Amino acid sequence: MLKITLMASLLALTLSPLASAKVTYADAVKDQSAYNAKMKALAPPPAKGYTATDLADIGTEEWKELYSGNTTSSITIPGNAKMVMVQTSEGSATFPINSGSLTLATVTNTESTCGLSATANAIFTGSQVRGGEQSSSKNCGGHKQSDQRWGSVQAKITIQKVLILK
Repeated sequence: MLKITLMASLLALTLSPLASAKVTYADAVKDQSAYNAKMKALAPPPAKGYTATDLADIGTEEWKELYSGNTTSSITIPGNAKMVMVQTSEGSATFPINSGSLTLATVTNTESTCGLSATANAIFTGSQVRGGEQSSSKNCGGHKQSDQRWGSVQAKITIQKVLILK
């Protein structure tokens, strides 16, 4: 017990001057400024692209069609593109090429008899755009051949058009 009391007393004497040290407003501002500078240095670079105002001024002839059709396959975006416009079966999205991975659209379909669901995503990976599809089915009935009933569900998003702005 004496050992614990002695250690606690020694610890209290060691930490007392630190606990009573005064922190001024100027010290806090200085510390916060240093922290902000560090965070700014670590921040990702600004997106290379256009603002919404800039996009409004761009004519349709400046967009170059990269793909037109109906696919769930990957479409590679050239590295010199600044902006990408993608039209999917669920809507459209416009974004800068260096915006990182994005989910452009999601579709979920359910089938209540068997409790099945399927989800499909259209995504941008940073260098490619692709649609998606998922299907699910199962036997929802009994074990006898005459009692069996199958449930199935499908979700699909297709890429219909991809335009780029260089």
